[in-house]
Amino acid sequence: MTAAFVILAHRKPEQVARLTKRLAPHYVFVHIDSKVEDSVYNEFCRLLENLPHVTLIKRHRSVWASWGIVAAVLEGIKASLKQTGWTHVMVISGQDYPLISSAQMEDFFNQYIGKSFVANWELPTTLWGKDGGMYRVKYWHLPFKGRRLFIPIPRRQPAGIKHIGGSMFSCLSRDMANEVLSFTESEPEVTSFYKHVWIPDELFITTVVMNTARKDSVIGENLSYIRWSSPGSPHPDELKAEDAHELICAGKYGSSVGGYGRKKLFARKVFMENHSQLLDALDQVT
Repeated sequence: MTAAFVILAHRKPEQVARLTKRLAPHYVFVHIDSKVEDSVYNEFCRLLENLPHVTLIKRHRSVWASWGIVAAVLEGIKASLKQTGWTHVMVISGQDYPLISSAQMEDFFNQYIGKSFVANWELPTTLWGKDGGMYRVKYWHLPFKGRRLFIPIPRRQPAGIKHIGGSMFSCLSRDMANEVLSFTESEPEVTSFYKHVWIPDELFITTVVMNTARKDSVIGENLSYIRWSSPGSPHPDELKAEDAHELICAGKYGSSVGGYGRKKLFARKVFMENHSQLLDALDQVT
């Protein structure tokens, strides 16, 4: 057993159950958004409760662009660290699906003991608009009904911290996972600051990781295949059966789609009800 996976989910219980089964025997920690209707949550419980490698974790309200998403990730990391025997914890979504087998994942992680995979970039960055995304941290923000609410008065910045953007959907070594939780608890002022940046899930984890003493152990790669055909689109492409060959190759040889990765372990976004043939093809990878 060499890996743990934190899955963030809010819909499609059957697909999430299929994903968790594909990840066996690795540990899987599933976070179900607390705003999910009781009937849907109960279906998650029914499908997952008898899977010995799966744990349902404490729920948070995970509104888009809110701190609740980060809280869910931290909850998953905290839960995973109660288990022994794994070397890496990877955060994925309920619409991800493996491109390689569980055994191949074990082989991959065994090559990178002590290393983390976190795509990241220092602010300001050309990826985030005319001011390089500095508005995200310069002002106090709060998402409100899907819109950006902010106070246009510069905030006092946390001392000694470099703002680092990236994705929370990353892979941390066990040591780095401990560092993230330790930092969160020992630096309450910094943690509080990031609760009110714009889209904290694209800032907090990467900032913590790259401001720790273990930053040199980080490999700046993305282990998930995520395709954005339309620049500026709020969602990546929905992957289909005709993408199967390209995805399997990305799992074998790596890809630059969604950010370079020497090997892509997962694909996003996949929807079982529309493209079950794709999942069937990926399940044949052994």
